[in-house]
Amino acid sequence: MNNTLYVNTKLFKTKLHLCYISTPKKHHFVPEVYLKRFSAGRNGFLFKLEKSNPKIFVSKKLFHVSSVCYETDGYRLHLDETRDKLNTDDPLYLENYGFKYEKEELTKLFDKLECDKEEITRTEFRKIVGIIFSLIFRTKSFKSKLIEAAKKSKLIELTEFNNRRELLKESGLTEEILKENYDLAHQRFKNKAFLSDVANLSTTKFNESLTELENEFINGSPTLLKSSSNSSFIISDSPGFFMNQTNKFDSFNGHLDFLFFQISPQTVLQIKKGKIKSLDIFQKFDYKSLSVNKVSILNQYTYLCSDEYIFGITPEELTITKKHCN
Repeated sequence: MNNTLYVNTKLFKTKLHLCYISTPKKHHFVPEVYLKRFSAGRNGFLFKLEKSNPKIFVSKKLFHVSSVCYETDGYRLHLDETRDKLNTDDPLYLENYGFKYEKEELTKLFDKLECDKEEITRTEFRKIVGIIFSLIFRTKSFKSKLIEAAKKSKLIELTEFNNRRELLKESGLTEEILKENYDLAHQRFKNKAFLSDVANLSTTKFNESLTELENEFINGSPTLLKSSSNSSFIISDSPGFFMNQTNKFDSFNGHLDFLFFQISPQTVLQIKKGKIKSLDIFQKFDYKSLSVNKVSILNQYTYLCSDEYIFGITPEELTITKKHCN
């Protein structure tokens, strides 16, 4: 069905995209298909604990993954100029096409990580690291960092514009034109729609081109950490975390020596950063079984890196984690 209505007049030809005029939709910054991996039998139901609540309280009610970790129209592209960069008229282009790995690839590759008998090729491992980085960069906290970076960039532009004001005047630009351009740049700096579009484009950019940091982990040494039979890994609304050599959290400006990413309640992938590109066809993995105490420590890191919520199969695991962190 063609959802585009063409309206012809003597003056213009306008396209009205009726299919885009719709009720707001839930856009999950942590995909449902990923969160389901941490539910019993992958039925999609989890217990959750609110980080900001001063009481150590876990609701006895199970929550479905569709009701958490989303923003209303979070990936909507608001401005025409943003959509033009992607050669689309669809404001929901990113939500519909930006994260294709959610449909099949994420489940297939993460399942292979959990199966000891399955060999994983270097190409597949490269895809796994790409998906992990995408999931990290899609989180609410990282999007906020991207928006702050966009604001700083725009402030620098405004400062440089002022510094070059006299030079621009000498080149023939009038004060009126200069003011008009300055005001336009300043409006951009305050425009939430513009900043949101910039952040969303930056988020999906990481899916298409591997960053230098990603390559260092692709060339690193991976270890699959397994939980004990009477413990399980939890997950949060901000999955994954980085650490340096001294087991301290690090920012993206520091030395990110280790990446930890939750694959399921039984498995966490740890990658030690490397520089040398492997020529092997298959990726080599180390395996390590963790004690209940070691699983608890990783869960505490998950809690500390969360934005608002942690999730798990049992309320006890969440309660114990928060007690240790408070």
